[in-house]
Amino acid sequence: SMVYGQGVMISFGLYCMGVPVLSFILTYVSEKLIQE
Repeated sequence: SMVYGQGVMISFGLYCMGVPVLSFILTYVSEKLIQE
């Protein structure tokens, strides 16, 4: 999905800043929203 690529970039940025949990949640939620 289109939005998924952007979500990955954002979550990767969060991961680099030391927020892996937030990054994972963001990616998971965005995928769930896209699938519906």
